[in-house]
Amino acid sequence: MKIFPHSYSPGQLIIDMVAKAMGGNLEGNFVKGDTPFYNGSHYTLEGAAPFSALLADVHYKEDAFISYESTDSRYVNISFIITDCEVSFNLNNSLRTIDNWTNNMCINDVALQNDYTVKKGTNIYSIGIFVEKEALKEAFIKKGVWNNHTEKIFNEKKNTIVRMDRISNESLEIITNFRKIPYDSPFFDLHFKSVVYRLIYRYFLELDLKKIVIGKVTKEDFENILKSKSHLNDSLEGGFPGIDSLSSNIAMSASKYKKLFFKITGTTPASYFNRNKIHRGKELLESRQFTINEVVDQLNYCSTSYFAKCFKENYGLFPKEYQKLLL
Repeated sequence: MKIFPHSYSPGQLIIDMVAKAMGGNLEGNFVKGDTPFYNGSHYTLEGAAPFSALLADVHYKEDAFISYESTDSRYVNISFIITDCEVSFNLNNSLRTIDNWTNNMCINDVALQNDYTVKKGTNIYSIGIFVEKEALKEAFIKKGVWNNHTEKIFNEKKNTIVRMDRISNESLEIITNFRKIPYDSPFFDLHFKSVVYRLIYRYFLELDLKKIVIGKVTKEDFENILKSKSHLNDSLEGGFPGIDSLSSNIAMSASKYKKLFFKITGTTPASYFNRNKIHRGKELLESRQFTINEVVDQLNYCSTSYFAKCFKENYGLFPKEYQKLLL
């Protein structure tokens, strides 16, 4: 397994960090590589304070371990990650799948180290935006939403900024359209800057500040919640394990577990489980190898009618109607 360690310190250019970690050729704001381990391009937008951005468009030829750490605590990172394979975080030297979604989004304090593993053959397209916390504070003040709660969000002694979610349909459309622009376009940098502004705007337009849970999160806490998400994904063919069981599996009190799970994922453990369960059912139908009744039995739904009700609530049509679309 090839290791790509990314380490950032104040004053360093992101492009230099990427070139050092990934190898390849440095061409302006591009790092272009075709090595025994990967091929693809990285592009950075820097000097456009109060934010910088990193685009990665990479195909991994071998299994890879990728780590990001920073000693600069002035920024939060908003990452939009599109991949065709599962990506796994490294938890205490064991691999845990983040999620079975292919369009992930994460916002986190850059001081919270991220390590993850990708499998050979994986394609990843990501846009990471690094925004100064002070600039976010000023934006919230100008918007008239600065209050006691938002003040606590940015209080590093009381709170760690971290949240994992899915990319919204609107943001995914912005990225999809941008990917049509060739890298050798003379206006590529302007297009990228526009996309970054639009993604920031969309994210904070959709963000409900009132739902952000205040609290400190350690790397161990973050890893434990990811471990619990992985356990929930492994349990989809049964019933919901229950809060007491889930919290005891990671040696955490039930109250702390529920608070941290919601803070990091933006949803409750039960909602996360049910959403992934119905998504698994949709995948089974898409395989065309199972009838609706067989999917109901395999995923241990209490009845076909309840499965159909959940499916309609999530996807806007009943399983039978969806099956007809697959023909």
